[in-house]
Amino acid sequence: MNALGGNSKTIMIACISPADINYEETLSTLRYADRAKQIKTVATINEDPTETVIRELRAENDRLKKMIERGVMNVPIKPGMTDDEVVRRRSRWEEEMKAAMAENERELQQIKQSYEEKLRQARQAQKADAERTRLEELKKQHPHLSNLNFDLQLSGKILHILKQGANRIGKEDSADILLLGPSIQENHAIIHVQDLDQVIIEKGCPEARILLNGEPVTSQSVLNHNDRIMFGTTQLYVYQESENAIRGRKYPEITYELAQEEIAAKAGINLSDDNSRESALLNKDLLEVLPGVEVANSISEELDKRVRFEIMLVSPQMIGKSTGRTEVYVKMKNLDTRQEYEWPKQKFLNRLYVMKEMYQNYESEEDWDLPPEMDPFLEDPDTEVRIGTVQVYLQPLSFMVELKEQLEIINYKGAEVGIINVEVCPCSDDGKEYTEQDDQFVESPNELLRRNVHFIVRINGCRGIPSSFLTSDGFIVIVKYGGKRSLEICNGKAKGRSNETDDSRGSLKSRAS
Repeated sequence: MNALGGNSKTIMIACISPADINYEETLSTLRYADRAKQIKTVATINEDPTETVIRELRAENDRLKKMIERGVMNVPIKPGMTDDEVVRRRSRWEEEMKAAMAENERELQQIKQSYEEKLRQARQAQKADAERTRLEELKKQHPHLSNLNFDLQLSGKILHILKQGANRIGKEDSADILLLGPSIQENHAIIHVQDLDQVIIEKGCPEARILLNGEPVTSQSVLNHNDRIMFGTTQLYVYQESENAIRGRKYPEITYELAQEEIAAKAGINLSDDNSRESALLNKDLLEVLPGVEVANSISEELDKRVRFEIMLVSPQMIGKSTGRTEVYVKMKNLDTRQEYEWPKQKFLNRLYVMKEMYQNYESEEDWDLPPEMDPFLEDPDTEVRIGTVQVYLQPLSFMVELKEQLEIINYKGAEVGIINVEVCPCSDDGKEYTEQDDQFVESPNELLRRNVHFIVRINGCRGIPSSFLTSDGFIVIVKYGGKRSLEICNGKAKGRSNETDDSRGSLKSRAS
């Protein structure tokens, strides 16, 4: 049946046999041929709908033009109409016809533009297919660089074929492989493809940053199949030999995550592999923030912002939480004032987005700098900065004995950054401290069960706070309860000289000694 439809003219030849033994088959064939004769095939022209509309509009305009030239109106002239009325009707009719022709011409041009755009897109797609086919053929014969991206669908979409001899990589127009981005130099790298199928990479200038399998390239290095190469801070590629050279050999798949884990490990950040949910979330955060820190440092250097970033791993206890998992923070350090600020992951990523916009405007030679209140590299001087934490053990209170301690202030790395003098004194519910004459001492903590215990926390002073926490007009140390038994030590801009105690939440402020 398929052969009898469509645009074809069909001739059918039925083959029959005169033999008696083929009587039934012959009768069946003739019946089928008789049914086939009843099918009427109407041939149509294969034509694009757009071309049909264009042809019809052109035919309509030609018809209207001929009617105007001949003066033939398609509106009746009633008997008794004066010559002026006929002239006015004819004039009005001609205007309507010309308006219709103009509208047809406008639609025709619009359709033609749309049609030409489709043709252009089709030609571009055809050209892109041809280019992909050409690159696939070149991959079989030549070594090449293939990009790695955090989006799996974008990995391997950028391909640079390495020709015989020297291949210059950089952001200058004359480079064989043009790369753009933070820390990319004019002449960034040179890859030599030698006659003995040996491929060597070297820096194009002393300032160029190149990582080969996570290690900085300082001299000429030989490339092997599946080597990971980072140019600058954002351009991550994998080197691959020609498909003909590796035919029959199997290699593991190289992913963006694998390459970033390798860079992190060489930078001294070891990702956990205990398969727990907390470790998986921490690794995910690290792989998200680590490349961003490198990019932010590069942009800061190129824009001369005098700011340096580094990754921090902060335990929940160090940020005033009694439970939770280790979190990724970013430390922002002002190289001029030596002040340091801690940014949560999301705050850093939000600011990184603005930094990249600034850099794009800088590369495009547009107005790129922002006012101080919008500059992602600046922080409000009044922002509180965590200096460290102190663990205060309240065991003496279980005997209603006052506690006087000189304790170490510990930062997120576990290092001592100062000394704080703390007093914890039992008191009555109206805040009056107990003395020996009050005889509130108990022999056993069990005596305090089902009783309210009130106490005063007094901060007598802090010493040895690092100078990096100082501001131009002095600083104040703010002590906050960060958990059941810990105090969080922060700094902020000095507001006054008097000691100040907050409400019953247990948050205190004290001028630094």
